[in-house]
Amino acid sequence: MTRDEIISTILSRLGQRQTDTALQEAAVKELATVQRKLEDDKFKPWFLLSEMLTTTTAVGEPRITLPDTFLAECDEGSFWRYDAAASTTYTELRKMEQDTMLQRYPTAGIPLAYAVVGGYAHLAPVPDAAYTLKSQFYLRQAVLTTAYGVGDGPTFENNWMLHASAWLMAELGEVLAKYYVRDTEAAALFHGDAQLARSTCYTDTVARQEANALRSMGDD
Repeated sequence: MTRDEIISTILSRLGQRQTDTALQEAAVKELATVQRKLEDDKFKPWFLLSEMLTTTTAVGEPRITLPDTFLAECDEGSFWRYDAAASTTYTELRKMEQDTMLQRYPTAGIPLAYAVVGGYAHLAPVPDAAYTLKSQFYLRQAVLTTAYGVGDGPTFENNWMLHASAWLMAELGEVLAKYYVRDTEAAALFHGDAQLARSTCYTDTVARQEANALRSMGDD
């Protein structure tokens, strides 16, 4: 669903308020807030995981700049180093605490570990050559704050809207019902819908992770 389709649907469910311009404006702002709140949750849905990204290290530079939209690392691994001499093409870097990592690898060499600190991934040993790294992270999705019905509103669709529109709508509906329309019954109904949609998304995410794990085991 597009952004404006989501807003129109929720305003309709709140009592046919699709033409309420004040509520339209509130919905635009609150939808962006809801999305950011969901992305900051400990649970990260499968569709927030990026494609494989490629970067090259610089000699003597221990830091790799993370994407501006970085949310979290992937539990299944986040950094792999290209190694033509290894039995597998890419070797996974070990995640470590930065102080432990620096003590264990005090001199330059082939990167073996990383630590995420601030907006960077710090590597150790400090690269002694240019190495190709593959990486994968959970990333924020874009939001649209232009007015309802204007510009890209009728066509804008990010991964939340594509893969979890029911969850996003329910969360938005609860906020609008609770704080703008002051309809406690509607807010409770939306809350229940949001819990169900979150559960469905969680089950789907776990199933995909397990399927990926089985495929990886089969590759060994």
